[in-house]
Amino acid sequence: MLIEINPNQFEEIYSIMETSFPQDERRPYAKQKALLDLSCYHIYAQLNGSNMQIQGFLAAWDIPSSCFIEHFAVNPLYRNQGLGANMLQELMQQQTKPICLEVELPETELAIRRIHFYERNGLYLNTYSYVQPPLDTGQQAIPLYLMTSGHALAPSEFASLQKEIMQHVYHTA
Repeated sequence: MLIEINPNQFEEIYSIMETSFPQDERRPYAKQKALLDLSCYHIYAQLNGSNMQIQGFLAAWDIPSSCFIEHFAVNPLYRNQGLGANMLQELMQQQTKPICLEVELPETELAIRRIHFYERNGLYLNTYSYVQPPLDTGQQAIPLYLMTSGHALAPSEFASLQKEIMQHVYHTA
């Protein structure tokens, strides 16, 4: 069962984030933790019932048209057990808005496997040009694609969603 974390669980979340995402795909610790003060930012976690260890998490933004998943990772100790699919399905059932997330371009075997994972779980790949801006000084912009639940986006829908993400998540629009 997904629960919203409390701030004292953030250190464990960030540790998983560091092992799961390259530096350019995450904010520094203090900036990431500061997001917890925002009412539109939530981190949902799946806990191991026996020791309350975080098995995985989804960090999501409540933007006007969508639930934007910025980070989604399973603790390496619990990978390849179907937990990620269960977590994603549970979040999709809880949300009243469509789900949206970023994925790497399908240029590596791992990126292709991730895209297929999301497709198996009901998301659609939108192959329009999209770039995640740098998250901090010295970090690089990253070309990505967006995946969405419900349907693949028409160009006008994509442009509207991209504008929302840039405005509400990255504060660039």
